Amino acid sequence: MLLVRAVATRGSVLYFLIVEMSVVNVMYQTSLRQFIQLFHQSMATSAKSPVTTRRIQNIVECLTFSTFSYTARGLYEKDKFLFTVLMTLKIQLQEKAVRPEEFQCFIKGTQLYFIIIVIIVIVCFRQKSNCNYIQ
Repeated sequence: MLLVRAVATRGSVLYFLIVEMSVVNVMYQTSLRQFIQLFHQSMATSAKSPVTTRRIQNIVECLTFSTFSYTARGLYEKDKFLFTVLMTLKIQLQEKAVRPEEFQCFIKGTQLYFIIIVIIVIVCFRQKSNCNYIQ
């Protein structure tokens, strides 16, 4: 049960990030139905594995990459970096790799945390995804 919660938690983080992007621009609104369709597609296309923990990890990675690709495609160029940074921050915040104080400090404009987050973004998105949907 705890493993399935990891997929649900990541889905929740990603969906609410997409919803929050409508604050940046009203055109970035999306429906829950669209996201659920993307969620189901990620579960169906992620790499299969007989090991449950690996299967869950594959689903989470595929969902994250699929959501990123799907959402970034519809954003203005000037907002893509913001979305990428916020996505990375929200995931790191949920995984407790970034403390809420650090998140708030970054959001309020501290330069040091900006550099740290850029490094996190580069590291996170250079990892190879296990999503057959992309290949």
